[in-house]
Amino acid sequence: MLVERRRSAFPIEFLARVTTAWILVAGLLIAVNWATIAEFVTRGAQAAALIAVPLATLGCAMLLSARIAWRLLGDEEATLAAVIPALSIPMLFELGTMRIDQQGWQIVCALAAVNALMSRRPILGGWSIGGICAVWLAISLDGLVVTIALLGVLASHWLRDRNARMWLVGAFQALAVGSLLFFVLAQVLGAESLVYDATGFALLAAFAWGAIALSLLGRFEPMPVGPRLGGIILAIGGAAAILIQFAPASAQLPWVPIWDEGIVAILHFAVTPLIGIVAALHLTASSHDWLRRFWSDYTLVLVATFAFAMLNTEAALVACVLSAPPLAWQVRRWLRRIRSMKRMAPRLAATCGLSCALLPAFPMIVFATVAAA
Repeated sequence: MLVERRRSAFPIEFLARVTTAWILVAGLLIAVNWATIAEFVTRGAQAAALIAVPLATLGCAMLLSARIAWRLLGDEEATLAAVIPALSIPMLFELGTMRIDQQGWQIVCALAAVNALMSRRPILGGWSIGGICAVWLAISLDGLVVTIALLGVLASHWLRDRNARMWLVGAFQALAVGSLLFFVLAQVLGAESLVYDATGFALLAAFAWGAIALSLLGRFEPMPVGPRLGGIILAIGGAAAILIQFAPASAQLPWVPIWDEGIVAILHFAVTPLIGIVAALHLTASSHDWLRRFWSDYTLVLVATFAFAMLNTEAALVACVLSAPPLAWQVRRWLRRIRSMKRMAPRLAATCGLSCALLPAFPMIVFATVAAA
């Protein structure tokens, strides 16, 4: 049975673990990309930004991934949760040195949002999730699917317990306020890179409707489950209808199914999340009370992200990174079994299998490299 470990948000020991892992990964990336870095050294601040920004993004992702495992699983799991995203070849490509891409900050937003699910104060957790999702939607509409999944999870909290209504109400309020701020920013400052420059009115109207409707619905508590369910459906359904009606055609998401990218991409982006989903289901079954609720919520968000990743490869990396905490727990169990094996052959075979689980496309890459040579 798993239990929650009540710890400080970022204790020294935890920060030391993550920092050590980050330094090792950052040093490896700089060494591998040194030939490219040397070409930009003379550019001063530009070179510093090209090196520092991706590595800082990677550090934030490692920190937020490890924090979930540190709080809910254990010390070794926290280290593994920090290292597993860094071992991912697509992750290293996106966040590696000399590559500045919005995908990295989408990953940070996704991890920050699921970290907010650990809050014990509904109003703080709801506003944190809503604010983070507002930032994510300002970066890319790829965050809309995870936002919808999180809102669905928070709606289930309210249906089970009327005292948890501020999760959903707070999230919609923060989304409405964030949408307003980014819409004004896009209009006044001419921030054309923001999504809100194209879809700001639709998002603002949808989230404002949801915030007003749910705030009013919360005023009528306590009420039976039936009217509560009907009110939530009306609020969320109305927000979805507004978004569909007023979103411009240019804001439609590019649907590029993962099976169009080849077998290597499928192995890169599908195997790790699937193992993470199975591990999250085991964590849910092994937990009780609040911890069971958290892992069931996490599983639902991970499943929604994975389903979207299969239809749109742009979201596949987010699914891989979100699977890191439960995958760290599963890897810890596998390592424990491998250490208990007495014979060398089974231990070697199990170690190879573990390596393939963490780097599923690596055998094919090695085989292709050898065949080409």
